[in-house]
Amino acid sequence: MHGGLNLSELRALGLRPDQVLDFSARINPLGASPLVREALQRVDLAAYPDSGCRELREALSARLDLELGRILIGNGATDLIHLSARSLLTAGDAAAILTPTFGEFDAACRLQGVAPVQIAPADHRTFRWDLQAAANFLLVRVGDAAAVRLRLLREHRVCVRDCASFGLPEHVRIGVRRMEDCRRLAGALREVMVTSDG
Repeated sequence: MHGGLNLSELRALGLRPDQVLDFSARINPLGASPLVREALQRVDLAAYPDSGCRELREALSARLDLELGRILIGNGATDLIHLSARSLLTAGDAAAILTPTFGEFDAACRLQGVAPVQIAPADHRTFRWDLQAAANFLLVRVGDAAAVRLRLLREHRVCVRDCASFGLPEHVRIGVRRMEDCRRLAGALREVMVTSDG
């Protein structure tokens, strides 16, 4: 299960994607960097791209003082997870996955003939990652997450992701957005939770 708007679901609810505020996926709320936009203007769209990303890997190798063979370029996290599994795993290998996490880790292992061991903390409430960086999504315990998600979408046009596929059916996952969007979500969530409690 991935985040992102489900167009069939929206159509069934009589909604268009431009009417919905999407918190279900990790999307940069600020949009593309001006440097990226500037670089894209110099790209020759008539030329087929280098499938090995040689020039990018060479530039990164020089800048990071890292061997060229240690740099893997991919089209997002899902691509990198599957490329890593194809590069590193063969049938019969052992792999462990700390859960709950992105389902692509399990899928990538299984495609390589590896049945990973799922390692879950004994108590999700006390388990913490020791990270140096800010989070790019939050997990919020809401009770019946599927029902809360549907009410947020139907009544407030706000999309979050329920975490049943992570084994956390009482939680929703909320991506990072601009402050005004977060205020809208907080108000909608407050209303849904109050009316859900009776």
